[in-house]
Amino acid sequence: MRNKLFVIGSPIEQSKSPEVMKDFINRDGLELTYEKKEINKDGLESFVNEAKTGEVLGFNITTPLKEEILKYADEVSEAVKILGAANTANLANGEISLHNTDYIGFMKDITSQIPKYERYSYAVLGTGGAARSIIYALLKLNIFQITVYTRDEVEAHYKLKNFEDDIEIYPYGYGMDQDVIINATGLGMAGKLDESPLSKEDFEMSRAGFAYDLTYNPEETKFLVFAKEAGLITMNGWGMFMGQAEEAFKIWTGADRNEL
Repeated sequence: MRNKLFVIGSPIEQSKSPEVMKDFINRDGLELTYEKKEINKDGLESFVNEAKTGEVLGFNITTPLKEEILKYADEVSEAVKILGAANTANLANGEISLHNTDYIGFMKDITSQIPKYERYSYAVLGTGGAARSIIYALLKLNIFQITVYTRDEVEAHYKLKNFEDDIEIYPYGYGMDQDVIINATGLGMAGKLDESPLSKEDFEMSRAGFAYDLTYNPEETKFLVFAKEAGLITMNGWGMFMGQAEEAFKIWTGADRNEL
């Protein structure tokens, strides 16, 4: 019987996924377990092989494995094909199907937190899997005023090639005139707590009214501290995290958290 769930990545200690998923499991009275497991790229193949033949029902994937996991997929969703990154794996009949629920979580959160969100322009900081999920979500919301800021324009054009017709790409330091600034770089997370892609002065020089950080632990990153000091409305990634968790849980169990 497949009844084991995990979240894998490195570092993994800061993950809040077990707390949230165990709450879902308990409320639904399901005989499932959910644990965090420290896995790096070198240990991923071994974990996947064991999961396929064991009692694993599925697992969440976090940094730095969201792209690496694609090597071991038997099936991928349309979103994963476009984004080149997955955060949820489902196992059935010895095969792994990969999904991306990050973009859905962001869509749910941004539409509930920012009134008239569709009227604004957006700056996305970063080009990794998280940033691509945000771009994908914004496009799904019919927002086409999207600018990506990066430290490596050549790499950015390669990583964002599926979106180049719908976004603009500029280096850091280029004047920001967007309404909403989104940090998708990972700076401010565990191991990089004192880092921010922008300074207080950067925020003051921008015209932005909102700052959103995908990080939820810590609740207030340096990025958000600087934004708040500059007078912006700030939001962390907790709502996005909860939204993606709801979607992942639905994939594994068929339970829609919105109906519970």
